[in-house]
Formats: sequence, structure tokens, C-alpha cells
Amino acid sequence: QLESCERQLNECDRRKKEIEVECKKQREELDRLEERRRTEFKTLKENFEMERDKFHSELQRMSEMYKIQDNRIKLDIGGQLFTTSLTTLNRDPESMLAAMFSGRHELKKEDSSGSYFIDRDGTHFRYILNFLRDGEIKDGTIPENPNLWRELLTEAEYYQIQGLVGYLQSLLHNLPQRVESPVSDTTFV
Repeated sequence: QLESCERQLNECDRRKKEIEVECKKQREELDRLEERRRTEFKTLKENFEMERDKFHSELQRMSEMYKIQDNRIKLDIGGQLFTTSLTTLNRDPESMLAAMFSGRHELKKEDSSGSYFIDRDGTHFRYILNFLRDGEIKDGTIPENPNLWRELLTEAEYYQIQGLVGYLQSLLHNLPQRVESPVSDTTFV
């Protein structure tokens, strides 16, 4: 009986070791599977978040587009017609344009075109609008012409768009200094 019990005990120990080895293998396999699933889940989550952010960005751009379309404004600048948005005109809250269209002032529309008249030269107004739209002057968008820069500076000062004023002043400040020719003392009669 004792021998039989010892055989059974040995058999149980052997079986226990086999079960432990098998359990260890299965646990390792489950750990690998869990890690693979975590990696897949992390990748799916990152892709989802990227798509969600892309969608929200697109939604915001479309919302801004609808807002712009709903708030179109026609301006008659010295006889030249420009169409822009209230959003663009209010981009620089310290500017004269933002003050004009803040709702604090009563503005009169022209009957025929439905535009607001501003008695300024409209030649460079597109640069003013593009600066307000983009928040900057991008390289190559205004000609390399110091006379144009001075004219545009005059307009930017009139409209009180300080970012554009500063940009143009820095352009003009960095120009090479001209050597002035001596002035003659000759008096014409």
C-alpha cells in the first residue's frame, strides 16, 4: 500500500510539474497576446484621435467659412469695390476697421451697391485685407518696392493696423541708406 501511495504521490508530483509547465506556457502566451492587443489598441486609439482631431479642425474651418459667408461686407475704397467679412475686419481689434464695424457706430450704406464708402485710395487696400486675413505678409506677396512700402505704410497707419505698420517700418528701416547729393545754393529768379 505504501508503495502504491508513493507511486501515486510521484505521479501526482510529475503531473503537477507538467501542469505547472503547461500553465507557464499558457500564461506566457496570454501575456504575449495581451501585449499584442494592447499595441493594436494603442495604434487604433492613436489613429482614431488623429482622425478626430482632423475632423474637428475641418469642422472648425467650415464653421469659420460659414461665419465668413454670413457676414460678408462690401467696401467702396476710393471707388474700388472690395468684398470681405466681418471676421476679417475685426481681426485686429485695435484697428479703425474693427472700430467701424464693432456695432458701436452707425454706418451708412450706399444705396446702389450696398457698400460702405471709405474715402481713401484703394490701390493698396488688398494688401491691408490680406494682412488681416493671414495675420502676416508672406514673402513675395508685396513687390520689392520701397515707394509702395511707404504708400502702404501710410494706409496701414490710417487704418491703425499696428502689426502691418511695424512690419513695413522694419522693411523701410533695413533699406540701404541713400547718399544724398549736396543741395545747391543757387537761387532761381
